[in-house]
Amino acid sequence: MKRRNADCSKLRRPLKRNRITEGIYGSTFLYLKFLVVWALVLLADFVLEFRFEYLWPFWLFIRSVYDSFRYQGLAFSVFFVCVAFTSDIICLLFIPVQWLFFAASTYVWVQYVWHTERGVCLPTVSLWILFVYIEAAIRFKDLKNFHVDLCRPFAAHCIGYPVVTLGFGFKSYSNRCSRGKSEKQKKVKHTDRIATNGSVPSAPSSSSATGKNEKKHKLAVGKGTSGGSHRDPTDNCIPNNQLSKPEALVRLEQDVKKLKADLQASRQVEQDLRSQIGSLGSAERSIRTELSQLRQENELLQNKLHNAVQAKQKDKQSVGQLEKRLKAEQEARAAAEKQLADEKKRKKGECTDTLRRRINELETECKKLSMDIKLKEDQIRELDLKVQELHKYKENEKDTEVLMSALSAMQDKTQHLENSLSAETRIKLDLFSALGDAKRQLEIAQAQILQKDQEIKDLKQKIAEVMAVMPSISYSSDNSSMTPVAPHYSSKFMDTNPSGLDPNASVYQPLKK
Repeated sequence: MKRRNADCSKLRRPLKRNRITEGIYGSTFLYLKFLVVWALVLLADFVLEFRFEYLWPFWLFIRSVYDSFRYQGLAFSVFFVCVAFTSDIICLLFIPVQWLFFAASTYVWVQYVWHTERGVCLPTVSLWILFVYIEAAIRFKDLKNFHVDLCRPFAAHCIGYPVVTLGFGFKSYSNRCSRGKSEKQKKVKHTDRIATNGSVPSAPSSSSATGKNEKKHKLAVGKGTSGGSHRDPTDNCIPNNQLSKPEALVRLEQDVKKLKADLQASRQVEQDLRSQIGSLGSAERSIRTELSQLRQENELLQNKLHNAVQAKQKDKQSVGQLEKRLKAEQEARAAAEKQLADEKKRKKGECTDTLRRRINELETECKKLSMDIKLKEDQIRELDLKVQELHKYKENEKDTEVLMSALSAMQDKTQHLENSLSAETRIKLDLFSALGDAKRQLEIAQAQILQKDQEIKDLKQKIAEVMAVMPSISYSSDNSSMTPVAPHYSSKFMDTNPSGLDPNASVYQPLKK
C-alpha cells in the first residue's frame, strides 16, 4: 500500500459553528447569573464607594505577566510590564476623568460578557445595551460618591492593558503571516531544488525508501544542531537506497544552516529586546522626572489659582464698597437737588439779578456735574462688565500672570475712580458751601432792604410831622442871616455800618472760611 505524507501546516480546521443561531436558543440561567453579578458589583460600588469591576483587568494582567515569565522568560515579562505601565500613565494623564471611568466600566462589562461561550447573540447584545445605557445615563454624571483618586489608576489600567494586548496580538499576527510566507517560499525553493536535482521517485517501489529518508530527516530536526550526521543502522542492509543518501545529507546540512540562522536571529532579537528594555528604563526614568515636574507645576498653579481667587474676593468687596459709596452719593445728590428745587420755588421772586445769574451758573454747574456723574456711572458699569469679562477669562484661561496683570490694572482703575469720585465730592462740597454763602448773603440783603423800607416809612412819617410844624418857624429881620433849621429826625436812625456787598463786583465770590 502507498503511504501518503500529510503536511501538518495544511490540516483542515473544523468548521466554525454559527454562534448567533446557537446563542439565541441558549439557556437563560447564564445571563441571569451575569445580571446578578452585575447588580451585586454595583451595590458594592455604591456602598463601599469603590469600583470593584476595575480589579478584573488587574487580575488578568497579573495572570498574563505570570504566563509570560513562565513561557517566554524574565526579559519579555519585564518588557511587557513596562509597556503596560507607560500605557496606563498615558491614559491617566491625557483622558478626562468622566470619560476614563465611563470607558473603563463599559469595557469591563462588555469584555466580561464577551468571554462567555455564547458569543454574539441577542441576550449578549441586550446586556451590552443595558450596561452602556446605565453607564452613560446614571454613572457617567455621578462621580462624587466615589474615591476618584483611588479608582483613577485602576480605570486607566482598564484601558491601557487592552491597548497593550491588542498591540501584541497585532504584532504576533503580523509575525505569523510573515513566517507563513517565508515557509511557503522555502517549500517552493525546496521543491525547485528537488526538481533540478532529479531525485524525485518515479516508480512506486521507491516509496518505502522515501519514507525512511523522511524519518531520518525528522530525527535530525528533532535533535537540533549536534554538529554530526546520524546514520540509520538499516543503511547497510538495503543497498537500493544508496542513491538517496546524498539527498538526505544535503537536507540535513540545509536544516543545520537554517537552525544556525534561526539561532543568530533569536540572539539578535534578544539583543534588540535588551536594548529596548534599556531604552524603556531610561524612558521610565525620564517619565518619572517629568511626572515630578508636572506635580510641582500643578502645585504652583494651584497656589496661583488660590491667590487669584482671594484677589477676586477682594475685588468683589471693593466693588461692593464702591457701589455703596455711589448709592450714598446719589442719595445725597438727590437730596441736595430736592433742597435746591425747594429753595428755587421759595425764593424765585426775591433774588436779585446778580444772585439769579449766580444761581443759574450754579445750576449749569450742577447739570454739568450730574452729566459727569452719569458718565462716571457709565464708566463704572463698563468697568464692572470688564471685571466680569475678566473673571470669566480668568476662569477659562490657565495663564494666571495675565490675570494678575489685568487685576492690577483694574485696581489702578478703581483707585483712579476713587480719586475722581473724591475730587467730585470736594467740588460738590465747595458748590454747596458757595450756595449756602449766597443764600446767607441773599437773606442779609433782604433783611437790609426790609430795614431800609422801615426807615423810609419812619422818615416819611417824620417829614409829614415836620411839614405840619413848618408855619410856626420864625425868621430874623436880617434876610442874609438865616438860621439853619435843625433836622427833626434823630441820627440814630441812620445806619452807619457799611454794607458787606460790593456793588461794582462782576462775579460773586463766596467768603472763605
